[in-house]
Amino acid sequence: MRRIKAVLYAEQALDYYHKMPPPPDTIQVIPCTTEETAVQEMRGSDVLCCTGMFFPKAVFEAGPRLQLLHSISVGMEPLLCREVLDSGVTLTNSRGANAKPVAEHAVSLMLALTRNIHLSVRAQRRKSWRRSESAEWNRGGRVNARPHRIRCNRARDRAESASSRHERPRCQAFGFH
Repeated sequence: MRRIKAVLYAEQALDYYHKMPPPPDTIQVIPCTTEETAVQEMRGSDVLCCTGMFFPKAVFEAGPRLQLLHSISVGMEPLLCREVLDSGVTLTNSRGANAKPVAEHAVSLMLALTRNIHLSVRAQRRKSWRRSESAEWNRGGRVNARPHRIRCNRARDRAESASSRHERPRCQAFGFH
């Protein structure tokens, strides 16, 4: 079986590449940091891994054996150019590779907003270690968090209406009483 030669020309991927386990013996990965070295290494390469942020035209054209062009990012618009489409090279991307970390980050930001973490960070920068501003802001059981439109009120939570029976668990889940 012939060994596959892959050029990794994506600066942001190089840190991760060095932390990964070595590829199988049938694959030779050559990390390149400059366009010049990538052009030299492409001469006998089957695969080019790059970002979808830009199209390395000189690197692409230097690979007569190129069979696969892989974008390590989701966006591929710059790679959808006439040269690639007419070449017959298979074009792939890393769609979904970051789905879980992005979702976790989004949920973390929402929780940070509901707990007013930004106010605590602001107090820390001022080296103010008294009772947190967020606790003062929440005093009295009322939260009026404009960015995320969550409003809870103890009196309303105690009400026996159907809507407040449904709101109470949501408010308590975010730490509102």
